[in-house]
Amino acid sequence: MATKSFVTCFVILHLLMQTASLKKYDTSRSHLDMEKDRQKSYENQSKYIIESSALPKNPKFYPTVANGYLGLRLFGDTMYVAGIYNGYHGDSHRARLPCKIPYIFNPTKNTSASVKFVQNMADGLFQVLKETKDNLTVQQTVYAHAKYVNILATEITVRTADTTSWKMLLVNMTGTLSNDIDFSQPSDVTFDKSTCPCSDQHQPYKDETCTQCKYLLTAEYIHGKTNIPEEDFSPKLQVHVMYSKYPEFLQGSLGTSTFLFLTVVGKTKEEAEYYYKKGLRRNQELFALHTKHWNKVWGSGKIDIDGSSFSNQVLTSSLYYLLSSFSTSKARNEKYKSEFYGVSPGGLSNGGQDQDYLGHVFWDQDFWMMPALLPFYPDLVKKVILYRVQRLPQARAKAEKYDFQGAMFPWESACTGNDVCPGEDYIKREIHITGDIIHLLKQYVYITQNWAIFGERVQPFKPTYNTHFGYKNAQVLFSCKATNSPLLTAWDMLRDVALFWESRVISTSHGSQYVINDIMGPDEWHSGVNNSAFTNAVARDNLLFAAEVAKRYGICPSLAKSWRHIGRRIVIPFDEAKRYHPEFDGFVPETGSVKQADAIMLSFPLQYRMPLDVHGNDLDVYRNATTDEGPAMTWSMFCINYLELNHTKEASEMYLRQLANVQQPFLIWSEDADGSGATNFLTGIGGYLQSVVYGYLGLRIKKDRLVVTPRRLPITSSGSVERMTFSEFQYHGFVMSITVDKTLEIRLTSKHWYSNPSLCLAVSEAKSPTQRYYLCSPGEFVITELTSCYLESQTVNK
Repeated sequence: MATKSFVTCFVILHLLMQTASLKKYDTSRSHLDMEKDRQKSYENQSKYIIESSALPKNPKFYPTVANGYLGLRLFGDTMYVAGIYNGYHGDSHRARLPCKIPYIFNPTKNTSASVKFVQNMADGLFQVLKETKDNLTVQQTVYAHAKYVNILATEITVRTADTTSWKMLLVNMTGTLSNDIDFSQPSDVTFDKSTCPCSDQHQPYKDETCTQCKYLLTAEYIHGKTNIPEEDFSPKLQVHVMYSKYPEFLQGSLGTSTFLFLTVVGKTKEEAEYYYKKGLRRNQELFALHTKHWNKVWGSGKIDIDGSSFSNQVLTSSLYYLLSSFSTSKARNEKYKSEFYGVSPGGLSNGGQDQDYLGHVFWDQDFWMMPALLPFYPDLVKKVILYRVQRLPQARAKAEKYDFQGAMFPWESACTGNDVCPGEDYIKREIHITGDIIHLLKQYVYITQNWAIFGERVQPFKPTYNTHFGYKNAQVLFSCKATNSPLLTAWDMLRDVALFWESRVISTSHGSQYVINDIMGPDEWHSGVNNSAFTNAVARDNLLFAAEVAKRYGICPSLAKSWRHIGRRIVIPFDEAKRYHPEFDGFVPETGSVKQADAIMLSFPLQYRMPLDVHGNDLDVYRNATTDEGPAMTWSMFCINYLELNHTKEASEMYLRQLANVQQPFLIWSEDADGSGATNFLTGIGGYLQSVVYGYLGLRIKKDRLVVTPRRLPITSSGSVERMTFSEFQYHGFVMSITVDKTLEIRLTSKHWYSNPSLCLAVSEAKSPTQRYYLCSPGEFVITELTSCYLESQTVNK
């Protein structure tokens, strides 16, 4: 059957640099003036603003704020910090820090005031707006600072036009200190008035009319160590916290008063005090610096929808929650740098004891979340890849523990980089994570053409927390075996993973076939199986990619030959009679029940080639065999694979099905549709975004090209989608905007210095020669009418 769409492949074959202009805020203007301007500029961009007159009934779906270093769920007593875990081995979990924010609203009590809650994703903040019966208009703003990531800021602005004096209760929801950290008793730290400028002209604080500084000059200081280290050799982790000391009531007089409160976390007292003083000195511009950063983030990649307000908000919030898991500020000149500890399924605002996968890092990060960001934020994906490279020594140690060569990455990791999964079955058998990491590396290299990453050296991570390990660039020698070098590269990781698979396979029939026994695929309801189709396909792809890289650099020819030999002969189970891929040897679809997407992921994302009828049979078999209670990302994979076959009706059903996991009003994702499981489930968010980027845009990343097969998103209750725009889409150093409606529009917006001089677009039509067009400078190019150009669907995977 012909596919009523078209395929556009981009072949990037250096130079020229154009930078898109970014909106800048005048930090000399008042906070309120800037806020009015921003609200006006976003009034036609409702996708960034989620408003509600009530909070969710279940507090787990309360809104969150995070910045990659610290995170919290609003109206809770808890804050988490990246890399701070408490508990031994499988008991390791994010350590709870008390969150001492003053609130203007208590969700546990009824109120006569008019209240509105606003998740402002454009500016990366949360607000509570309240009008009291005393004619007070109160606004509270909470944000985890995007530039100074150690700072959590809370601003309360009170306006009154007809009351000479007022008094307002502040709500304290701090709770106990912590069961995870042995904190000291609080002590006060005072700061000189000269450190807190009380106006844009940097005039020092003089009297209580300067409400912005009023409660900043005395901070409550606590410090302590986690109770239980993750390993026998790892230290207890130090935490130092300073909170602005706030009163039981706020008081003021006629006019507008703004009060600022800071929470600052550091690894030492010096670091905490450094950032608290930073907040004092820059209190007049903290807000503007934060929102300026988020403005820059949204200018670096986004997806816009015309027509369906719900689809637009879900897309925006999904990107927002995922981006909030990263510290995206460069902060090169900062005195203190924060280590990146990966992204867990529930993000940095969740993951305490016995909840949200304990804040551990899984394959979810590399396989589900990062591919969604890859076309827009390749630098963040690179950060994740180097995070894995830095922890290569721990992966080597795990492989050695199980008598294998190379590197075997942990199923779950936390502070030390060692495997902290509570279950031995997963630690030993769910080895596909090792291959999933290399799958991301391959996709990253293909879309960026940054082959230099294989020579970029980083220092190995050491679980001391109090030391920052940065990246080092130097000429590197590609070794064919692990060495005692103090620096590591992506090549070291790729080679060690290939060596692991080489030692993990078993040769049968004198080397004509290779099998992998006693494993567990993504479907965790079946353990100890032989030849997991997904795991074997990942291993095959890893080995062939390692051989490709070795050939490119002219290194390790004997190893490359062995990797190619094994990779081409790894068994992928196939039923000749029923023409489908069994999930593993002996799988019986009539009696088997599947937990989540597994064998259906052979075609996408693994791009394992197969006849169309086999692909269709795979989807039919596993749609019937997969439990209805599967996690959200299962349906995203069904959606994408149905679209490959042009089964648009089934794809729409699967696309809409995953949206059942979105919890109103703040569009927080739950792992399961009934609201159970991990919260805010970034894994499901990643799968959803993939269903848009790789499903309805139809993106496929090839070694030498990109392929897109665009279609419009399904209709939702808020209407149909008339247009999709993918902004700041990056490929080989070119930055593009791709718009899909009745036409496909490619707009080249800028080029990085390392990109080639021109971009070739090959437009293919059925039964006609390929037409080639070249884009050499920023501009737009409309390719063709969607309804008049089509390709046979078999060409999609070529």
